[in-house]
Amino acid sequence: MEFEKIKQLMEAMKEHGIHNLSIKEKNGFEISLEFAHAQTPVQRQIQQEYVETTQPSQMATRADMSLKKEELIAEKVTEVNGELILSPMVGIFYAGASPEEQSFVKIGDRVDPDTVVCIIEAMKVMNEVKAGKSGIVKEIYSDNSNPVEFGSKLFLVE
Repeated sequence: MEFEKIKQLMEAMKEHGIHNLSIKEKNGFEISLEFAHAQTPVQRQIQQEYVETTQPSQMATRADMSLKKEELIAEKVTEVNGELILSPMVGIFYAGASPEEQSFVKIGDRVDPDTVVCIIEAMKVMNEVKAGKSGIVKEIYSDNSNPVEFGSKLFLVE
């Protein structure tokens, strides 16, 4: 999908009040867009990084800033070997279903797209996070019961 098409989708989402959009194309390309009501600390940090690196005469529109934030996240993702599983929301990371049970996955485990890798508690709701990709877990970035932000690295899968 071309960058201009993504921009158009984001503008249409904003215009029509759509907060979440996921697209899966036949060629395997997938994209999920989400507009949050309030910015998380990560979003504020990325927006601040963007504003600090932009001269006042080059200030962009809000849509351009949102796209720039996504580009900054993508740049950080490409620095690792493998694919990252990122937090889809702000909440508390739980490695297992309960403190007495083992973690859903550990380093060296093979996962497929439907494998539950953790739970994120947000507003007293337990949300299962699935791998969304196939491979072997190479790294776990969060400890049990720690807070995570939207876009936080959770797992590295190769």
